[in-house]
Amino acid sequence: MVLAVAPLALLVFWSFWRYDPATYWIKPDLSFDAYQTIVSSGRLAVIIKTARIA
Repeated sequence: MVLAVAPLALLVFWSFWRYDPATYWIKPDLSFDAYQTIVSSGRLAVIIKTARIA
């Protein structure tokens, strides 16, 4: 079960991080725009498909 849910958790976790070129680091982005990006970029479909497989 852990092996089935781990990729899904990793995908959801990394979906809310953005690269900041000014600091060369990744930062959490828990804004409305981040949620909109997930829905519009097709990541939501991948998350749902992975959850169904898990």
